[in-house]
Amino acid sequence: MRGNAATGWSLLLGALALAVVISIGLYNWDTRARQAEASLRPEPLAPLAAASPTAVLTASIPQTVPISVAGGDAAAGQATFQSTCNGCHPNANAGIGPALNGPAFSTRYPDNSAIAAVVRSGRGAMPAFSQTLLSDSDLTNVIAYLRSLSGGAPVAAAATAGASPAAAPTPLSQQVLSSITPGLSTFMLETAKRMGRSWFAGQANNWDEAAFEVREARGVLQAGAARSNASRQQVIGAFNDAVMTPLATAAQSGDQAQYQQAYRAAIQACNACHAAQPYGPTGGNLGFIRVQVPNTSIWDVYAYAK
Repeated sequence: MRGNAATGWSLLLGALALAVVISIGLYNWDTRARQAEASLRPEPLAPLAAASPTAVLTASIPQTVPISVAGGDAAAGQATFQSTCNGCHPNANAGIGPALNGPAFSTRYPDNSAIAAVVRSGRGAMPAFSQTLLSDSDLTNVIAYLRSLSGGAPVAAAATAGASPAAAPTPLSQQVLSSITPGLSTFMLETAKRMGRSWFAGQANNWDEAAFEVREARGVLQAGAARSNASRQQVIGAFNDAVMTPLATAAQSGDQAQYQQAYRAAIQACNACHAAQPYGPTGGNLGFIRVQVPNTSIWDVYAYAK
């Protein structure tokens, strides 16, 4: 037993001694490794002096030269406009793009450089017109043409002391307001869809849905009116009160005859309203947009035949 105990203690002491030797060796190895790594690092560089940003910015940013209409040929500009811009701005009126005439245009673009910047860089769906597509001289002529439609650029108010106070702004005409406010086409499409759904719900005697769709259509019209000008708001408000509210009431009553009579009256009122609204591009009205009682689908609410 004493031999076995002595052997165990000897092994334990030997293991402890070996562990100490290994620890010292690892410590020495780690120290030398850190020193070697440090010797390979480059010396730190001195902080760089701050460079003057003025010279860099002046050299890198091109200077914009304002475009002047002095010498611009409005007649030549009109010809260029017709071949290049008329598709989106018919005769400088609102089309796919906004109107480019009248006091609203002059106020929005008080100097020619602002117009040139939009043409050169593009905006929204309008592409950029480089000098390859539209030379500087052609652009100058086009701007002269647009200015001729609006009586020239607005005169800046005097900024000197004692100058006469600026005159009160002239209220925009109904024509100008119509050209710069959003149209109602998207709202009308949603209204037509709701009207079609109401009709087929009524045919199935689902009166809750029939009334719901009419109320939704009325709300869509109200939302469209809120985005438009005052005259359209008045027209749509009167239409909702006189037509859509009675139609919703008739649908909620569950009386098929009363509902159909109110629905057909609403269809007639829609067509009469379209015929009373002017349409600038044709010089006529919107009477060509006609609706009807749908037959097989909600989109049958539109009558396409002349």
